[in-house]
Amino acid sequence: MTKICTKCKKVKSLNKYFKAARTPDGKAYKCAKCTVKDRKEWVKNNPEKYKAQLERRKDNPWYKNKANMMPKIKKQREHRKNLSDSYIIQLLISPGTAGQNLSPEDISDEMIELHRINLKIKRLLNKTPKLKGEEDQP
Repeated sequence: MTKICTKCKKVKSLNKYFKAARTPDGKAYKCAKCTVKDRKEWVKNNPEKYKAQLERRKDNPWYKNKANMMPKIKKQREHRKNLSDSYIIQLLISPGTAGQNLSPEDISDEMIELHRINLKIKRLLNKTPKLKGEEDQP
């Protein structure tokens, strides 16, 4: 199934949208790329409000209790394990990566898929046992 993003007006598959319990189809109106872009822009334009949010979160006992955070942590681990699109996008735009100057709308589906394949290959290589006499070489 597909859906049209209300921001970029592109038709995208439903797996390109975040969950939204209050919408009829259970998916957000904007695609994940547009949502991430808008959030980053909001944080940049509202630093004092963002800092206030972080302060409220520090004081909230829900966040202090690790048991309450475990479902969120498990979900993040599952995204990392399954190499979800949102996880790949996060990797591509995060600071310290080769694509740190990329914005979410610059990332194509092909780029996501290539990065996913690259990560799968790296994971397979890390699982491969080393032969006798074979050392890590720079």
